[in-house]
Amino acid sequence: MLLTLLLQATPDPATVAAVAQAMQKQSGQTTDLLRDYGALVNLLYTIVIVLGVMLVAVVYYSYTKVANVASAVETAVKAAAAPAKEAYEKALAEASEKHAQEIRANETHAQAQMSAQAITNQLNLESLSKQLEAEREDRRKLTETANNAYREMNEIVAPFTHSNHALAGRMHDVEKALLEFGTQVRAFATKSP
Repeated sequence: MLLTLLLQATPDPATVAAVAQAMQKQSGQTTDLLRDYGALVNLLYTIVIVLGVMLVAVVYYSYTKVANVASAVETAVKAAAAPAKEAYEKALAEASEKHAQEIRANETHAQAQMSAQAITNQLNLESLSKQLEAEREDRRKLTETANNAYREMNEIVAPFTHSNHALAGRMHDVEKALLEFGTQVRAFATKSP
Protein backbone atom coordinates (compact mmCIF):
# COMPACT_ATOMS: atom_id res chain seq x y z
CA MET A 1 0.00 0.00 0.00
CA LEU A 2 2.89 2.29 0.75
CA LEU A 3 4.25 1.59 -2.67
CA THR A 4 0.91 2.39 -4.13
CA LEU A 5 0.86 5.69 -2.27
CA LEU A 6 4.36 6.52 -3.46
CA LEU A 7 3.41 5.72 -7.01
CA GLN A 8 0.36 7.84 -6.70
CA ALA A 9 2.40 10.66 -5.18
CA THR A 10 4.96 10.61 -7.98
CA PRO A 11 3.97 13.28 -10.48
CA ASP A 12 3.23 12.58 -14.04
CA PRO A 13 6.13 13.52 -16.34
CA ALA A 14 3.75 15.43 -18.56
CA THR A 15 2.47 17.36 -15.55
CA VAL A 16 5.99 18.07 -14.45
CA ALA A 17 6.86 19.28 -17.92
CA ALA A 18 3.74 21.43 -18.04
CA VAL A 19 4.50 22.90 -14.64
CA ALA A 20 8.11 23.58 -15.65
CA GLN A 21 6.97 25.19 -18.88
CA ALA A 22 4.47 27.28 -16.96
CA MET A 23 7.09 28.32 -14.43
CA GLN A 24 9.51 29.21 -17.25
CA LYS A 25 6.80 31.25 -18.93
CA GLN A 26 6.00 32.95 -15.64
CA SER A 27 9.70 33.63 -15.10
CA GLY A 28 9.90 35.15 -18.55
CA GLN A 29 6.88 37.33 -17.83
CA THR A 30 8.41 38.37 -14.52
CA THR A 31 11.66 39.21 -16.29
CA ASP A 32 9.77 41.19 -18.90
CA LEU A 33 7.83 42.96 -16.16
CA LEU A 34 11.00 43.79 -14.26
CA ARG A 35 12.59 45.03 -17.47
CA ASP A 36 9.54 47.15 -18.21
CA TYR A 37 9.54 48.48 -14.60
CA GLY A 38 13.22 49.37 -14.87
CA ALA A 39 12.58 51.17 -18.12
CA LEU A 40 9.69 53.01 -16.50
CA VAL A 41 11.87 53.98 -13.54
CA ASN A 42 14.59 55.19 -15.89
CA LEU A 43 12.01 57.18 -17.83
CA LEU A 44 10.64 58.73 -14.65
CA TYR A 45 14.16 59.50 -13.45
CA THR A 46 14.94 61.12 -16.78
CA ILE A 47 11.71 63.13 -16.60
CA VAL A 48 12.56 64.25 -13.05
CA ILE A 49 16.06 65.30 -14.13
CA VAL A 50 14.70 67.18 -17.12
CA LEU A 51 12.06 68.88 -14.98
CA GLY A 52 14.71 69.77 -12.39
CA VAL A 53 16.96 71.26 -15.04
CA MET A 54 14.02 73.17 -16.49
CA LEU A 55 13.04 74.40 -13.03
CA VAL A 56 16.60 75.53 -12.33
CA ALA A 57 16.69 77.26 -15.70
CA VAL A 58 13.35 78.97 -15.06
CA VAL A 59 14.43 80.04 -11.57
CA TYR A 60 17.77 81.33 -12.85
CA TYR A 61 16.06 83.15 -15.71
CA SER A 62 13.47 84.61 -13.33
CA TYR A 63 16.16 85.65 -10.85
CA THR A 64 18.24 87.19 -13.63
CA LYS A 65 15.17 88.94 -15.01
CA VAL A 66 14.16 90.18 -11.57
CA ALA A 67 17.73 91.30 -10.87
CA ASN A 68 17.85 93.14 -14.17
CA VAL A 69 14.47 94.72 -13.50
CA ALA A 70 15.52 95.65 -9.97
CA SER A 71 18.76 97.13 -11.26
CA ALA A 72 16.86 99.06 -13.91
CA VAL A 73 14.33 100.28 -11.34
CA GLU A 74 17.12 101.25 -8.95
CA THR A 75 18.92 103.13 -11.72
CA ALA A 76 15.69 104.88 -12.71
CA VAL A 77 14.90 105.74 -9.10
CA LYS A 78 18.40 107.10 -8.55
CA ALA A 79 18.20 109.09 -11.76
CA ALA A 80 14.80 110.47 -10.78
CA ALA A 81 15.86 111.12 -7.18
CA ALA A 82 19.15 112.82 -8.07
CA PRO A 83 17.58 116.25 -8.85
CA ALA A 84 15.35 116.02 -5.80
CA LYS A 85 18.35 115.05 -3.66
CA GLU A 86 20.40 117.93 -5.05
CA ALA A 87 17.49 120.33 -4.49
CA TYR A 88 17.04 119.01 -0.93
CA GLU A 89 20.75 119.33 -0.17
CA LYS A 90 20.80 122.83 -1.65
CA ALA A 91 17.71 123.86 0.33
CA LEU A 92 19.22 122.34 3.47
CA ALA A 93 22.49 124.21 2.91
CA GLU A 94 20.61 127.48 2.30
CA ALA A 95 18.48 126.94 5.39
CA SER A 96 21.58 126.18 7.45
CA GLU A 97 23.33 129.29 6.15
CA LYS A 98 20.22 131.41 6.78
CA HIS A 99 19.94 130.01 10.29
CA ALA A 100 23.62 130.72 10.89
CA GLN A 101 23.17 134.28 9.60
CA GLU A 102 20.16 134.76 11.88
CA ILE A 103 22.17 133.47 14.82
CA ARG A 104 25.04 135.83 14.00
CA ALA A 105 22.60 138.72 13.56
CA ASN A 106 20.94 137.92 16.88
CA GLU A 107 24.32 137.71 18.58
CA THR A 108 25.36 141.04 17.04
CA HIS A 109 22.05 142.62 18.07
CA ALA A 110 22.36 141.19 21.57
CA GLN A 111 25.93 142.46 21.85
CA ALA A 112 24.83 145.87 20.59
CA GLN A 113 21.98 145.93 23.10
CA MET A 114 24.33 144.85 25.88
CA SER A 115 26.85 147.51 24.85
CA ALA A 116 24.12 150.17 24.69
CA GLN A 117 22.76 149.03 28.05
CA ALA A 118 26.25 149.05 29.53
CA ILE A 119 26.85 152.57 28.21
CA THR A 120 23.46 153.68 29.54
CA ASN A 121 24.20 152.13 32.92
CA GLN A 122 27.61 153.80 32.99
CA LEU A 123 26.07 157.16 32.14
CA ASN A 124 23.37 156.65 34.76
CA LEU A 125 26.00 155.76 37.34
CA GLU A 126 28.07 158.82 36.44
CA SER A 127 24.98 161.04 36.59
CA LEU A 128 23.95 159.54 39.93
CA SER A 129 27.47 159.96 41.26
CA LYS A 130 27.49 163.61 40.17
CA GLN A 131 24.07 164.11 41.74
CA LEU A 132 25.21 162.57 45.02
CA GLU A 133 28.34 164.69 44.97
CA ALA A 134 26.22 167.80 44.35
CA GLU A 135 23.90 166.84 47.20
CA ARG A 136 26.87 166.31 49.52
CA GLU A 137 28.25 169.70 48.49
CA ASP A 138 24.84 171.31 49.11
CA ARG A 139 24.62 169.71 52.56
CA ARG A 140 28.17 170.84 53.35
CA LYS A 141 27.38 174.41 52.29
CA LEU A 142 24.10 174.35 54.22
CA THR A 143 25.85 173.03 57.31
CA GLU A 144 28.57 175.65 56.96
CA THR A 145 25.94 178.38 56.52
CA ALA A 146 24.03 177.15 59.58
CA ASN A 147 27.20 177.04 61.66
CA ASN A 148 28.13 180.55 60.57
CA ALA A 149 24.61 181.81 61.35
CA TYR A 150 24.69 180.14 64.77
CA ARG A 151 28.08 181.64 65.52
CA GLU A 152 26.96 185.08 64.41
CA MET A 153 23.76 184.76 66.47
CA ASN A 154 25.79 183.80 69.52
CA GLU A 155 28.02 186.80 68.98
CA ILE A 156 24.96 189.03 68.76
CA VAL A 157 23.08 187.49 71.70
CA ALA A 158 26.07 187.10 74.02
CA PRO A 159 25.91 190.67 75.51
CA PHE A 160 22.20 190.34 76.10
CA THR A 161 22.79 186.99 77.70
CA HIS A 162 25.25 188.49 80.15
CA SER A 163 22.79 191.35 80.86
CA ASN A 164 20.01 188.88 81.34
CA HIS A 165 22.13 186.95 83.81
CA ALA A 166 22.78 190.15 85.79
CA LEU A 167 19.11 191.14 85.57
CA ALA A 168 18.11 187.68 86.70
CA GLY A 169 20.42 188.09 89.72
CA ARG A 170 18.87 191.42 90.59
CA MET A 171 15.36 190.05 90.16
CA HIS A 172 16.28 187.25 92.49
CA ASP A 173 17.45 189.76 95.08
CA VAL A 174 14.24 191.78 94.65
CA GLU A 175 12.17 188.61 95.01
CA LYS A 176 14.09 187.71 98.13
CA ALA A 177 13.55 191.21 99.59
CA LEU A 178 9.85 191.04 98.77
CA LEU A 179 9.59 187.69 100.49
CA GLU A 180 11.29 189.09 103.56
CA PHE A 181 9.01 192.15 103.47
CA GLY A 182 5.97 189.95 103.18
CA THR A 183 7.15 187.86 106.11
CA GLN A 184 7.59 190.99 108.20
CA VAL A 185 4.15 192.26 107.18
CA ARG A 186 2.54 188.98 108.19
CA ALA A 187 4.45 189.03 111.46
CA PHE A 188 3.35 192.59 112.09
CA ALA A 189 -0.24 191.74 111.20
CA THR A 190 -0.14 188.81 113.55
CA LYS A 191 1.14 190.91 116.39
CA SER A 192 -1.39 193.72 115.84
CA PRO A 193 -4.57 193.56 118.02
